Amino acid sequence: MSEHELEQLRLTSVQRRAVLALQQLVRSSYPSLPKHKFSCSADIARIYADRLGGLVHEVMLGLALNGRNEFMAEIELARGGRHGAALTVADALRPVVRAGASAFVLVHNHPGGDPTPSPEDIALTTAMQKPADLVSIPLIDHIIIGGRGGGFSSMLDLCIIQ
Repeated sequence: MSEHELEQLRLTSVQRRAVLALQQLVRSSYPSLPKHKFSCSADIARIYADRLGGLVHEVMLGLALNGRNEFMAEIELARGGRHGAALTVADALRPVVRAGASAFVLVHNHPGGDPTPSPEDIALTTAMQKPADLVSIPLIDHIIIGGRGGGFSSMLDLCIIQ
């Protein structure tokens, strides 16, 4: 949470320090990707395959990128069950805007192993493109990591994202 968001909660100083400490702990458990520049979908798949490929539930992440396609922040957008995670366009864009991104990439896993985009994956991706462009934070790619070493697919590489 940003400083502004913490102020809006009207927490006591003890509560505020606890939230900040918890945020620091959570941040330290994620992979460190400062100034990592992504040039292709394989770069992202290589980084996230080990972390997401073995999960038994779906996780949707947003990767906030700066104007040079360098990593700025990783945001967990949704967590679901074995067969999906619910996410709206607004739920995905809100934290990406807050992160100050110039562009973003969606990354999620398919626990069953097959990284082929589902109709729901394609619908979310196509629905997200226009609103993302309207706020000048384009969706660069949507990458699906297959579970248990199932490889990956890129909606940019599949020409679903133009």
